[in-house]
Formats: sequence, structure tokens, C-alpha cells
Amino acid sequence: MNTKLLIAAFILATLTGCSATYKTGSTFSTKNSATKVTNSANIQPAFAVKSAWRRHVGHGTRGEMLSLQPSIQDGILYLTDVNGHVYALNASNGDTIWKVATKTPITTGVAAGNAHVFFGTDMGQLISIYKNGEPAWFKPVSNIMLAPPAVVGNMVIAKTDNAKVNAFDVQSGKQLWEWGMDSPSLILRASSTPVIVGSRVVLGMDNGSVVVLSASNGQPIWTRAITSQPEGSAVEKMIDIDATPIVSNGIVYAASYQGHIAALRLSNGKILWRKPVSTYTGMTKTSNAIVITTADGILKAYSPQSGAVLWTQNHFRSKSLSAPATVANTIVLGDGKGNVYFVNNSDGSIVATRKLGKKAIYAAPVANGHNVYVYSSGGDIATYVVQN
Repeated sequence: MNTKLLIAAFILATLTGCSATYKTGSTFSTKNSATKVTNSANIQPAFAVKSAWRRHVGHGTRGEMLSLQPSIQDGILYLTDVNGHVYALNASNGDTIWKVATKTPITTGVAAGNAHVFFGTDMGQLISIYKNGEPAWFKPVSNIMLAPPAVVGNMVIAKTDNAKVNAFDVQSGKQLWEWGMDSPSLILRASSTPVIVGSRVVLGMDNGSVVVLSASNGQPIWTRAITSQPEGSAVEKMIDIDATPIVSNGIVYAASYQGHIAALRLSNGKILWRKPVSTYTGMTKTSNAIVITTADGILKAYSPQSGAVLWTQNHFRSKSLSAPATVANTIVLGDGKGNVYFVNNSDGSIVATRKLGKKAIYAAPVANGHNVYVYSSGGDIATYVVQN
């Protein structure tokens, strides 16, 4: 049975303890003269970030380190809290459309699609409700889910924390196929969401591998390790891929904890480039960069073509950061004290900040056009409009 790390403080302590064997100096090299390194904020008052609305809903994560990422579809914002509530809000003004109590703790954010809303529970269940809040179906899965499922067309795919993947029919809940692999004995309490691209399902796994399955039957097409397990203690050997992979123009971008970020061909898994990094949160793609928040609080941009580091923002070092999101070609992220940062994509400078609340922001912001929705672990949700 996998042992989970329960609190962010343990992760931060791990980073400090592993510094002798995991060389952050080589990982975060700034010797390349083409790399811009930024150590402080460069607030630009002319940069327009308007607060559209703000609400407090539910209990958030109730102190647990869970990434309950919202989802937006057809002008409705869906979100969950750990106490088992699901909310549908009007995305334009934050008004509550409906609220559902499931009576079981929810451990994932939301996936919305095909008139359904999906999420996972700590009881090892995938639950589906209709977009009007009425119950649809629920199915048991092999273990707890810590990331939302993926839904495309009439298929929803869930990944559990014991490296099992299940595909279900959206309408009926019938299981279509199941796949799994062995999982390391010690992994982070986090997970990545499957990515469905055409007839393929892209997965980031806890053993540092990217796996691509056939969406039709769940059979493996290829498996590629982007990092190798180092020597050392069980903690030092953790190389989970908990950042949801990005797929763009036939290229898969994936990044692991205490390992690497890599670009691979979707067709055959060939590694095009690979660079040392450590992350357990996530990354985003802008018009010209792959931007990642590292485990020790650095925001870093890579060239999608070569993996060259374009810029590094050190202002957040040692802060607990959410995964980043891209809105209007601006990078948005939150930290462990409820701050929201807006970062210039071209050079990594901080161009605006906002305060959402006192509680940590674990979930990646959700972008929709020029709007970005930020949800804190304390149950605060706010919408900001970015005009740059």
C-alpha cells in the first residue's frame, strides 16, 4: 500500500534535506547569458487587473493539501470542497446556481463535459452529476483520486493514486476498460490528470514515466521514463509526475519531482530534450514558453523547441506555489499565503499582485478568455480580468 505525504511542510523539509544529493545548483543554472534572472517584483501600475467578483463558498480543503481545481463550461463555474459539496456558480457574477451535498469527502477538483460534472472522493469513487445538479451515477475505482478525471466526448477517464486508470461511458457509467502498473511504495500526496488527445490518453505516472494508452481499449502504445530513480533514501527516490502533462503540436511536455522536464513525441515517445527540474505542482504553455513552478518556489520558463531556459523568477523562492495558468498571455499563480501574482510572459517580471485571502492557494487558476478564476484552500473564489 502506498504511503502518502500528508502536509506541505514535509515536502519543504524534504527539499532541504535532499539538497546534498539533488543539486539545485545544476538544476537551476543561470550561467547562460541568454537567460534572464529576476529576483524581485517589478510592479507596473498601468498593467490592468480588475477584480470582477469574489465569493466565499464552503470549506475549501479544510486544512488538507488538496488541489481542488474548478472547471468552467458554458458560462458556469463548477467547484468542490472537501466536505462533499459541489457548487455551480454563474461565472459572470459569482451567484450560486445550485449546491449539492454528496455526504462523502471530495478529494479532487471538477471535470465538466457532455452535460455532466465529474469528481473523485476519498472513498475511491468517481461520481457523476448532471449539469443541473441532479445525480447521474457513481462507480467504485481502485483507490482514492487526487486529480480530476478527463472527459472528452462520451468518455471519462479517471486515474487513482495507486497507478490504476479506468475509462467509463459518460452517459451510463459503464466501465469501458481498465489499465494499471506497479506504483512506488512512497509517493507524494498529489496526482496528475489524464490528457486525452484524439485516440490517445497521455498519463504522468508516479515512477517518473510517461505512458500513452489507446483511448479505445486502454492498451499501452508506449512508455518512456523521463527520469531515473536516484540512489538514496525512500524520500530521495521519489520521482512522481504530478504535474499534468501538456500536449501541443504533437509534443508531450512532462515534468517530475526530483527529476526532469522533458519534451517527447506523441507518436512514439522519443525524447526531444530533457532538463533537470523538480516540481509537484504543474506547468502551463504560453505563446512561446513552457512555464513551471518548481518545488523550491521558482518560476521558470523553457523554450518549447529546445528546452533552453528563457527566464527565471526567484522572487517566490521557498514559497509554496500553485501550478501556473496562462490568461491573455500573462502567467497567473497563487502562493501559500493567499497572494495572487500576475507575471509578464516575456521576461518573468511580476506586473501585478492581488490578495485573495489568508489561506493557501493550491489549485491552479482557471483561465477563460481574459478572465481568470482563483480558488483558495479556505473556500474563497475570485475572478480577475486581465487587460494587457
